[in-house]
Amino acid sequence: MPKISIIIPVYNVEKYLDECLQSILVQDYKDYEIILVNDGSNDMSGEICDNYANKYSFIYTIHKKNGGLSDARNVGLNSSNGAYILFVDSDDKIFQDSLNKINQIIMEDPNVDVIFLEAVKLFADGTTVPLDDRYQKSKIFKKSHKEVLTHLATLNKFPGSACTKLVKRNLIVNNQLYFEKGLFSEDIDWTIRLLSKAIKYNYCEYSHYYYRQNRLGSITNTIEDKNVISLLNIIKKWSVNPKEKTCNGIQKEINMFMAYEYLVLLPNYSRLEKSSKRKLKQEIKKYSWLLSLSNVKKIKITRVLKSVFGIEITAKFLSIYLKHRFTNN
Repeated sequence: MPKISIIIPVYNVEKYLDECLQSILVQDYKDYEIILVNDGSNDMSGEICDNYANKYSFIYTIHKKNGGLSDARNVGLNSSNGAYILFVDSDDKIFQDSLNKINQIIMEDPNVDVIFLEAVKLFADGTTVPLDDRYQKSKIFKKSHKEVLTHLATLNKFPGSACTKLVKRNLIVNNQLYFEKGLFSEDIDWTIRLLSKAIKYNYCEYSHYYYRQNRLGSITNTIEDKNVISLLNIIKKWSVNPKEKTCNGIQKEINMFMAYEYLVLLPNYSRLEKSSKRKLKQEIKKYSWLLSLSNVKKIKITRVLKSVFGIEITAKFLSIYLKHRFTNN
């Protein structure tokens, strides 16, 4: 039984899959298995998966009909054998020696449920930019559940990606923490459920993950009505207005996480067609109260902009700002 199961959903990534897998195979740490879930690719991705599985006894390929990222991850989870789960997207890659660094953190306390991992953005020209999550190990390791979530709620961004966490497999299986099939922004919903169930946490301060940016055809590079609606539904699902209902347990922190996701929602909403925006505007305005619950600097700035200019102009401004930032990178 390997210590770590690395689950890689694969869909039409023949250009990137070799680089992804090689970044794992060059690791000095070897106590892992790789589960490749070919989610109905119609390029050469499936053949690449089979070639690796035929060459390495610890690499397994599962071929299935296209069902989306969530379904592919769930299939991988059900086939995994490791004590810990690590998700890697097939168009991304990991840092050299990152598995050794992660194992060192595991050994600090093998009973930890979740280890937060560092990542950078990788652009087409090879340049990288840190995600700038600003974790503090002193506020995560050996801290209570409430203390950890309070710290996470003050970070520069909500750590909503499945790929920047090492998770105990038993925690996932025992609590049925599978990904909701057909849901966009599925990582956010999954992470909230994960943080609600996990008790013990740690943090690996070494760089682990490269997020490839602006890949043509990638989910994160495509904004459609369904993306915005899905994120809005997640916000509606997890938000509780403290003026309408008492917020018990960790709801205060969850509201703060949703405040960040509301910030993400606005520029995406701004990019929609006018007809789509008209349908969603009132629902989006209804949850603007979330901006008042966070003291994160960019959320506070957005709150001021919204109070002065309203939702439409604020959303447009954020969209222009993000476009300019990505262009400069």
